[in-house]
Parts: sequence; structure tokens; C-alpha cells
Amino acid sequence: MKKYRGILFDLFATLALWHPEKLPKFSYRGKTFPSTMGELRVLVEELVTKASFDEFYSAFTLVNERNAAHKAEHTKEIPSLQRFVDILLELGYPNNDKTADIATQLSLRHMELLSMVVEIPRDYGPFLNELGMRYRLALVSNFDHHPTAQSILKRDGSHHHIDEVVISDAHGYRKPHHRIFDDTLQLLSVPAEEVLFFGDSWDDDFVGAQHAGIDVDWVNPKNKPHGDTGHRPTFEIDNILALREILP
Repeated sequence: MKKYRGILFDLFATLALWHPEKLPKFSYRGKTFPSTMGELRVLVEELVTKASFDEFYSAFTLVNERNAAHKAEHTKEIPSLQRFVDILLELGYPNNDKTADIATQLSLRHMELLSMVVEIPRDYGPFLNELGMRYRLALVSNFDHHPTAQSILKRDGSHHHIDEVVISDAHGYRKPHHRIFDDTLQLLSVPAEEVLFFGDSWDDDFVGAQHAGIDVDWVNPKNKPHGDTGHRPTFEIDNILALREILP
């Protein structure tokens, strides 16, 4: 068994688990699906007075698609607040403090709703404590609102087990860009060859960590097929508690 000195975790769907069934139901044009918009719509209709909800939702969809393409091409994060500002600008709002205030309220409510449907299981805390006695621990995650990621860690009692927290919103780069991995390793003061990374995304986590020279334990509870890279993870597990069977 290779000896590791540091462990990196992805946050969402790895350390913190999603419960999308708890999202509000959103009905739009004959379709109903779980979405924060199920609750956010009330605030949108209250604050966004210069456009109808249909116009807002069209701009919301357009900006999301445009941002996704930009993030994929440049591997740079776009903060949640900027996304909502861009939506309002698309609707013809001026680029001023009042528009920024509306966008802030929408972004924070959106994040509040998201945080309600994600949790770090209670038995993960004691396990992280065990790991922290033997390894340097860090979190490296793609997420567009750093304060919400931090609040989830604190709310669920895991923040004091993690030595370093690196979120793309605060860092600037997103996985799979090597910079976010390299900078996390520098904070940990552990070289790449002595670190094991745990993540659920093949393209962001496995490919990104591999390119940074880091061994990967792919968290794959649904037994998804491997990506077409010609490489395989060092380990593959259902959840992080399976680490007990891997690490000495």
C-alpha cells in the first residue's frame, strides 16, 4: 500500500450528499420538476418588476447556458451573484447598486434553498476526525458561492476536521484546471505523489486530479461507467466510509 500524507475531498455528492427530492416543486409550461425556482419564483415576482416571470425565466435559462459554455471553455468560476446580475442585465436593468442589491437577494435565497437539500451524514464527522489525526485534510470543490459551502461544513459539524477549504468561487479556477489542485497542495504542504483525492465527477475530479499528478479514489455509488481516458482510478468506492478498508 502506497503511503499517503494528505487527503483531498470534493464537497458535493462526495462529502455532502444531495437530496434533490427535497427541492421545491416547480411547475412551468406543463412540466413539474424539483428546482429552487419553486420557492424562488415568489421573490422573483416581488423584486423583478421590470419583466414578467416568463421573461425572467427565459433570461435565467439563457445566462445559465452561456455561463456553462464559458466555464467549460475557460475553467473559471462565475460567482452566483454575477449570474443573477447578468440575468437582470439581460432584462434591461442598469448596471448599478440597485440591480446588484436585487441580484444579491435572489442569489442568497437560491443558496439558502440549495443548502436545505444537502447534508453531511452524521457518521462522516467522527470518521473525518479519525483521518485528521493521521493525515492532512483538504476540501477542493467547484461551487459558485463560497460562504454557502462554508456554512454547510459548519452546520453539519465538519469544518473543524478540515485543514484547508478551497472553493472555486473564492479561488477563481474550477476543476479540472490544475491550478486549483496545485494551490490546495501548496496550502497542505504535501506533494502530489503523497496525496489521495476523493471525488464523484469523472471529468472534473478524476481527470483534474490525474493531470495534477494525484491518485484518485472515485466515489461511484451508482456504478457509472468509466470515462474514455485510457486510465483508471487508483480506487473506486461507494462512499467515503469505505476508506477504512483502503487506508492503513
